[in-house]
Amino acid sequence: MLPSLGATSKIFSPDVTNNITSQLVSQNHTYWEWTGVAQSNQEFNTWYLAGTLPNWQGTPLALVILIEGDNQSIAQGIGRQLIQNIHQALK
Repeated sequence: MLPSLGATSKIFSPDVTNNITSQLVSQNHTYWEWTGVAQSNQEFNTWYLAGTLPNWQGTPLALVILIEGDNQSIAQGIGRQLIQNIHQALK
């Protein structure tokens, strides 16, 4: 966990945050997630992003996983397992 760097500031309004997370929230999960693949020349990289929802009362959490190659199911599987385990521990 990173230490606080001082005063907080708002980047997005609550309405924008709720709109974005409602589109990314996983069914039957209490977090949002997104998986994607980027290609540069012939190289692929898969990334998985996830985080706690705006109404989460615990410590805010964001998770980023990057895997070389086109492996969306592997990235999502690893990411879901990690965020669920950490999410449970922070409750």
